[in-house]
Amino acid sequence: MKSAHFSDLGGNSYYGFDWWWDGTNDVQGVGGWAQEDVDGGGGFYPTLDIDNYRRWTSDDSAALSTLDAWMHAGYGRTISIEGGMAHAITAWGFEYDDADTDYYTGIWVTDSDDDKLNSPGYPDS
Repeated sequence: MKSAHFSDLGGNSYYGFDWWWDGTNDVQGVGGWAQEDVDGGGGFYPTLDIDNYRRWTSDDSAALSTLDAWMHAGYGRTISIEGGMAHAITAWGFEYDDADTDYYTGIWVTDSDDDKLNSPGYPDS
């Protein structure tokens, strides 16, 4: 039994968020990318233009302040982690220093990784 909607191949948060938004995988059929392998899911806003709700940056030095600003503006937020082993997570919130709200003490994220490298036999592995 599969536990996910995608095969266990490389991906990018850009494509994952797009699938969640309109139900399409822009790299479906393209070798080397994760492929939708279970029908259903995604497609929550198929009539809305995702580009009106999503922003993109690669400025690592301003990552947290940019995420914070976009979060307060209501934009969707995913994070692509690169270098060594690429990965994608979803940002939900922050913790701040009470004395200085420009100083972040934590970030709340969701990581849907199934940790199959450390848990052999996990479904969809």
